[in-house]
Amino acid sequence: GMAVIGFIDNFIGPMAEVIGLWQFQIQRTLIAVPTLILLSMLGVISIRPKHWKPVLLRSTLIAFGMMWYFGALGFIPLSQALAGLFTSPIWVLLFTALFRGIPVSRMQWFAVCVSFCGALMVLDILGDQFSYASAMPIVAGLFWAMGAIVTRDYCSRESPSTMLAGLFCMQFVLAAFALTSLAIIDPV
Repeated sequence: GMAVIGFIDNFIGPMAEVIGLWQFQIQRTLIAVPTLILLSMLGVISIRPKHWKPVLLRSTLIAFGMMWYFGALGFIPLSQALAGLFTSPIWVLLFTALFRGIPVSRMQWFAVCVSFCGALMVLDILGDQFSYASAMPIVAGLFWAMGAIVTRDYCSRESPSTMLAGLFCMQFVLAAFALTSLAIIDPV
C-alpha cells in the first residue's frame, strides 16, 4: 500500500504543472468511490460505517492532512514532504503525553527528539531553501496524527474500506469547496 502511494507521490510535482490539486482530488474520488460502491454492491467489501461521527471526524482530519501534504509536493522535493509528514508519530506522542495523560517513557521521549531533529535536518529549516511550503508537510503530520488517534480510539471496529470511502468523500467535499471558492474569488 505505502509503496504504491510513494510511487504515485512522485508524480504530484509534475502534475502540479498541468492540473491543480483540487482537480486531482476530485478526479481521483470520481474513480475511487464508484469502484468502492461497486465492490460493496457485489458484497466484496462494506463501506457502511458502524458509527458515522468518528468516521467523519477521522476523514476530515486526514483529508486536511493530505491536502497540506499534496499541496507541498508542488513546491518542495518529495524527501522534504515525507520528512514533514513523518512527524506524525511525534505529534501522536506529544498529544498522548500532554493531552491524554498517558505516560510516556524516557526512551520514547528520546526517540521523539531524535526523530524531530532528523525531520528538521531534512527540511533544512535553518537553510536558505526553507520556505512556508517546507512547513506545510509538518501541518499535514499534525492532522495525520490527530486522525491516527481518532482511528485508534474511535474507529477500531470500522472496516478499512469504510474509512477509505469516508476519506475520499471528504477530499471531494474539500476540493469542491476550494474550486467553488476560487471560481468566486477569481472567475476566469
